[in-house]
Amino acid sequence: MTYTPYRRPPRRTKKRTLTDSQTIKEALKQAFVLFLPHKLWKNPVMFVVAVGTVLTILYTIQMAFDDSHSQAELTYFIALDFWLFVTVLFANFATAFAEARGK
Repeated sequence: MTYTPYRRPPRRTKKRTLTDSQTIKEALKQAFVLFLPHKLWKNPVMFVVAVGTVLTILYTIQMAFDDSHSQAELTYFIALDFWLFVTVLFANFATAFAEARGK
């Protein structure tokens, strides 16, 4: 009689790719949830960038309705607001994506 070692059956897990659409959708939702100040506070650098974004948006709105002239044009502040917002959004997305991949 020959001895055959016990072999476990292979696991039936679905391999997830890096660009799994469900993971990306969940991470994008979480990226916007991470804009809440009490969640953003956990990352002080991004919190400061978010506060700066809000302040420049308020200044841009004031500048748009005010007749006084500034050395910088309104389009500069609009572009600055956009890039600051995208920076915080991308950082939040990267954090949320890493957390979603870890689950």
